[in-house]
Amino acid sequence: MRAFRLRLGDRYRHDDTRRLADLGTHASPLVPILRLLAQSLEPWTALEAAHALIKITGDTDEGRHILIRPVRDLLDGTAHPTVKPAARYLADIDDHLDGHRSTIKTVLSDDRRHSWDDGWAAIHDDLEIRDLLQAALGKSHFR
Repeated sequence: MRAFRLRLGDRYRHDDTRRLADLGTHASPLVPILRLLAQSLEPWTALEAAHALIKITGDTDEGRHILIRPVRDLLDGTAHPTVKPAARYLADIDDHLDGHRSTIKTVLSDDRRHSWDDGWAAIHDDLEIRDLLQAALGKSHFR
């Protein structure tokens, strides 16, 4: 825990925050720091902190609104590298707000390729993002 605490917020150590999320409730002492990091303007920091908060607290309200941001940006034609993990994390959530559900549906109905990459990778990324968002829509509970 000490090692994680020292590296939290380092913009090049997002994998550590992801590992911290895997600790679940054992990482509860770091929740206040993660709440601060979830407010970061740096997209990776905010995304991984929000994901960790949800995994540690079990409360989707802790970070769901942050996870939807990169997906919502797709509606403006802006794709960030954080969109694929955001879609993956959203697919793991069992309940979604109606506004998030609407955003996901709109992205899925859009003809554009959703990827931050060019070339052949854009097709692969778009298909993976769409599959993950479809899985998020397939969850049975919506609020």
